[in-house]
Amino acid sequence: MAIGQEQVASDMQILYRRVVYALAADSMKGRLAGTADEIMAGDFLSKEFRAMAQFHPVSQIFNYRTADTGLTLSGRNIYCYIDNHADSTILLGAHYDHIGFGGSMSKSYGKTGVHPGADDNASGVALLLGLAGRVDSWVVKKYNYLLVGFAAHEVGLYGSTAFYKFCKTQFPPICEMLNFDMVGRLDSQLKTISIYSNRKQERYKEAANTVDSSLVILTDEPEKIPETDCKAFAAGGVECLSFTTGIHEDYHKLTDDPFKINFAGIWVMQQLVEAILRARN
Repeated sequence: MAIGQEQVASDMQILYRRVVYALAADSMKGRLAGTADEIMAGDFLSKEFRAMAQFHPVSQIFNYRTADTGLTLSGRNIYCYIDNHADSTILLGAHYDHIGFGGSMSKSYGKTGVHPGADDNASGVALLLGLAGRVDSWVVKKYNYLLVGFAAHEVGLYGSTAFYKFCKTQFPPICEMLNFDMVGRLDSQLKTISIYSNRKQERYKEAANTVDSSLVILTDEPEKIPETDCKAFAAGGVECLSFTTGIHEDYHKLTDDPFKINFAGIWVMQQLVEAILRARN
């Protein structure tokens, strides 16, 4: 790796680390949807976008009703729009909420406490912000771009569903969505990345070869798409890719901690995403 590339890799990993540790901090109290803690996490994301001169984050407020309580709650998607005056738009997204103190969603059975959600999904937000910091390396002028932090994911994909409806009237048609959810546990030996997609294409693997020929790209689980924030977009006919390094033993547990994140692995993921975006014609 050239010296310049080493510096970029180092800078990106510093960014990822700062973002993950901030979102997974005890002070965020697990970022439960519909709480002041989710609002705090959204404020953090907005501040991070705003610190990049080219971005002016906007909030899309939506209401939703959870099936278990019947209460009407408010959520806030945070988005930035890159307007290239193109006919179509590519969306990059990651949810920033988690499960708070766990409740019925926790897999730390019989235990209580802050569920930090470092991988789920502070890691995805870190990747999204990393991409935001390097837009000049992957933007293709024939598309517009949306970078979105989704709220209210864990309680029912409400944020992404609301944003899909919002997009239909506010922006040129979404032609592709890239979603990042749990991207922080790349195994340094196996190097396996899953890309759930509703379209079968080999370009993902071709892009991976330009990054690291030893990467193993799995694209054979399209049934996972409805479990992700791609659900509403895929149902609407949008081509969707959802990136993940996979479920692990800390999923929805008290032990999904920042120190377990492979920050170098997120950089590998970012290079893959950038290569895929550049290759889109």
